[in-house]
Amino acid sequence: MAVTTAKPDWEEEMSSVALIWIWDIECCIAIESAEFF
Repeated sequence: MAVTTAKPDWEEEMSSVALIWIWDIECCIAIESAEFF
C-alpha cells in the first residue's frame, strides 16, 4: 500500500531540483535589479 501512495524517488529529486532552480533564478533577478537601482 505504501508503495502506491509514496512518491517515486525521481519525482522527489526533480521537484527539489526545480525548487533550487527557481530559487537560483529569483536570486539572480533580485541581484540584477538591485544593480540597476
